[in-house]
Amino acid sequence: MRFKDIIGKTIIGAAEMKKPEYDDQGWLKLSFSDGTDCIIWAGYGFYTGESEGEYPAILGIAKNVEDLIEA
Repeated sequence: MRFKDIIGKTIIGAAEMKKPEYDDQGWLKLSFSDGTDCIIWAGYGFYTGESEGEYPAILGIAKNVEDLIEA
C-alpha cells in the first residue's frame, strides 16, 4: 500500500494502537467508508550524518497490523 492509495477515501474511523507488551511504539489505524483500512506508522532510522536530530524520521503506511509487526 502507498500513501497515494488513500487519496480521495472517506475516513470513518481512527484508532490509536500499540503492541500490548510495549509502550514506546504506536500507530494509527484509519478505517474508510469503502470497507478498507490502513495503518500509518512513524519511527526513526539510522544515523546518516545529515539529520539535525541525529536520526532521520520515517513515516510509513501498511495494509494491516500483521504487516507492521512483521517489519
